[in-house]
Amino acid sequence: MLEGLAKGTLLLFDLGYFSFEWLDELSQRQLWFVCRLREKTSDTVLHTYYACEEVFDGVIWLGNYQAQAGQAVRLVRFRVGALTLTYLTNVLDPTVLSIQEIARLYARSFDIE
Repeated sequence: MLEGLAKGTLLLFDLGYFSFEWLDELSQRQLWFVCRLREKTSDTVLHTYYACEEVFDGVIWLGNYQAQAGQAVRLVRFRVGALTLTYLTNVLDPTVLSIQEIARLYARSFDIE
């Protein structure tokens, strides 16, 4: 499925593709992604860029104990109305891909489908 994609391509996908191995492979191939975080996925915060009330932007390590990802990822969490939305990306620099851009991109993914 990844054959022919240029390095630096940004992929948006939903929970059907969520796995530590998949996320690691995308990072190793230098393909960028934005996806939702599966509920009850454990993580460890490595670095916090921003945290205030209902907004979080930071770098995390996915998994604990038996199942762990091989690469750190960025977690962004924010509230829209009554919903709290949580996304992952391997674009670790918030100046390259902001929380606002992540929200806009993921919201548009449903239009694209």
